[in-house]
Formats: sequence, structure tokens, C-alpha cells
Amino acid sequence: MHKGNFMNKQFTTSGTVARICALLMTKRRTVKHRSFTSFSLPLLSLMWALTAQATFAQSRYEATVLSDHPVAYYRLGEAPGSTVAVDSSGNANNGTYENGAVLGVPGLIVDPANTAVNFATGDVVIPDAADLNFVNVPFTVEAWVNGTFDGPNLRVFDKAIAGSGNGYVMDLSNDSFRLQACTGLDLPAQIANNTTYHLVGVSDGAGTAYLYVNGSLIGSGPFSSCAPYTGSAHIAVANDGTAHFNGIIDEVAVYNYAISPQRVLAHYQTGISYVVLAPRSLTFPPQTVGTTSTVMYVKLTNIGPATVTFSNAIKATGDFSTASTNCGTSLSAGANCHLGVEFKPTATGLRTGYVVIKSNAPGSPQYVKLSGTGE
Repeated sequence: MHKGNFMNKQFTTSGTVARICALLMTKRRTVKHRSFTSFSLPLLSLMWALTAQATFAQSRYEATVLSDHPVAYYRLGEAPGSTVAVDSSGNANNGTYENGAVLGVPGLIVDPANTAVNFATGDVVIPDAADLNFVNVPFTVEAWVNGTFDGPNLRVFDKAIAGSGNGYVMDLSNDSFRLQACTGLDLPAQIANNTTYHLVGVSDGAGTAYLYVNGSLIGSGPFSSCAPYTGSAHIAVANDGTAHFNGIIDEVAVYNYAISPQRVLAHYQTGISYVVLAPRSLTFPPQTVGTTSTVMYVKLTNIGPATVTFSNAIKATGDFSTASTNCGTSLSAGANCHLGVEFKPTATGLRTGYVVIKSNAPGSPQYVKLSGTGE
């Protein structure tokens, strides 16, 4: 299931729960000589499991973006082998992966199911659409990136004729961040290799653009998108194949209005957390059913400016449980702790779960994906 399918999954789960509720009521009316509880408890347990499954599948970041109504939204979370870059906005502006883009790499945001695409080779091509063309009107382009900035003006999103003023592009190099059209805004920005950045370029449609890095405005200035380009859009490359972005891109969104500074910050804070988890997933070796594995550990590091308080006990789901840990109820700025996890399979085959970490930090709750095989 690609990331854009959550709403469909939620609808299916809700329908299943509704059918279970109806079955419970039927049992209550028809069973005269047996306890209602004997029928209801297993079904209620199934309802809880389905609801929990929907909760874990939900992306807080996806919901935040969709609440701001993008005209195109590329989560770039399709499985390896997929050819379609799905537009999760609902506007059907789907793209196509080409030239060897590597799908399924770890994503750049806090999201239990998030993956991204490494564009060391390849790109996405998106057919022309009226709602992707902006001439003297407000618009916004947003993306998360992490790459090697070995050239100038490396494309993140491109809807332009290279070398002309037709259309618009958002790109960057190791020392600048740019939104370019008929006239462009190109601002100094210290962009380090192999570091994740949240980038937002905003045009107010009245002659001014605003550039944001990691939720903060780095500057504004004159900007004009005065000429259309009705050719294809691209992610990670210019329309003529130049200015190729070398690295990972995630969560690309385009809006037909100027996103507010408050919403830019909200998107950034939803996508990150002050608590860094390493690793973000644990895979246990095969384990005999009913026996307990050796402990595997996750390191939690607080990279934020203040103490992080964990709002509830850190818990694991499924056939997994938390074990020895030196993580208390809070974690000071700059400090780290280690959380142990054990695996005790209740059945053979693949078993999955999560560690759920709730805190007062941006991006909470966080999840560590867990998997193991019972034998």
C-alpha cells in the first residue's frame, strides 16, 4: 500500500467496524440462552485491533498537508517497482517514475510508514495540467530534501522551459535557495550535504516571493511568474534533462495560493521531532513460538532546545514488549537513552508491531516499526 492510500484504508476499516457493530446487535437480539458477553468480547477485541491498525497507518503529516488543499501532492512513497507517482491530493495529477529512480528508501519525515525516493538517478515526469500553471497568481511549492549539492540550481520541482522565463522552478545549491520564473528570488542559504531540509517557496501573485527553510522565513523579494509553460512538470530535473538533483526528495506539494507562515511552520513541525530515533525499525531473528528473544535496542536522542517529557509510558504493540531501558519520564536537551524491546511470538509466520512514543515534542507520537518471524 502506498502512502497516498490511507484515506481508502481508513474507509475500509470503518466499514468493517460498522459491520461488526451490526453483528453485535443481531447477536444481542437473537441469542436468548447464552451470555451476550460470550459473543461480544471477541468481536470487540477485533474492533479494537482494526481501529488500532487504522491509527498506526495514519500519517499526521499527510493529514496536515491535505487540510491545506494542495492541487498536487506527491508523497513519493510507492513500493519499489512502481511506475506511478501518485497525486494524493485527489486531483489526479499523477506522474511517472523514469530513468532509474530508486523507490522505497527511508523517508525524511516522522511517519511510521514513510518512504521516499532517491533521485541519484531518475526523476518524475508529470503531464501538463491547468491547475499546475500559475501566471501572475499566488502559488506555493513545498518539498523535503536531503542530497549532495554538487552544482548550481539543482531542481526540486520544475514546470518551465530551461533557460527561459516561461513557467516556474524551485531549486537550490550548496549556498542558495531559489524560486525562479520571469523574474526570480535567489537567496543565500547554507545548505549542507546529506542533511534534511524542509523547503517552501511562496509567490503572493502580486510581485513578491517568500522562501522558507525548516519552517523559518529566510527572506523575501521581487518575483513574477508572467509567462505560462504548458509542457510537463518534473521532480528532480529540469525539462531538458539538466540540473539533476542528486539525493532524496519526499513529500512534494503544490498549492494554488500563498501558504501562510503559520502553516509553513505547522508543516515543518509536524514532519520533524526533537527526539531522534536510531534505528527507526527493528527486525528480530526467527524466534520459537512462546519463547522470548534477546533484547534489541533503540537509541532516543533529544536534539531540541529543551527537555522532552514523555506523556505516557512507552509501549510496544503486538507480540512485542518493552524491556530494559534507561529512558525515564523525560529527556534533557542533548541527552540520550536506550529503549529495549523483546519479541515473543504467539504464532508462526510474520509478526509485526510498533513501539509508540508520545511526548510534548513536535512530531509526537513517533513510532518504531517492529517485525519478526515466529517458528
